Amino acid sequence: KCTYMREWLNDLFFNYAFSDKEKSLIMESKLKNTKSKDTIDKVFLLSIEEAQRFFDNEELFHEKMSDRYFRDSSESGNGLKVYDSEEKKIIDFDYNVSCFEPSIAMWIDLDKSNENH
Repeated sequence: KCTYMREWLNDLFFNYAFSDKEKSLIMESKLKNTKSKDTIDKVFLLSIEEAQRFFDNEELFHEKMSDRYFRDSSESGNGLKVYDSEEKKIIDFDYNVSCFEPSIAMWIDLDKSNENH
């Protein structure tokens, strides 16, 4: 579930996907989580609330978030929330989410980025 994904994103993915210079630009983010403690991560899954805020109209949300899963726990706590493109709604998915894509995000420190140029 989300714990494994958090570990993978912030260790293997972070260390292999980015150069040292790129890593220095990725900021730590304090994340509010449903049904679990808040966390501090560099790379993370979007929450539903964040995705709706960033993709603030229904058409854009559908285009960008179709068949993606979020860090929000399902109502049972055994799975995650998923945006189902066929039903055009957010559903609880208590099974293997591998048939969906993760909604990976990170914050970049643009001030540091501009200093390096």
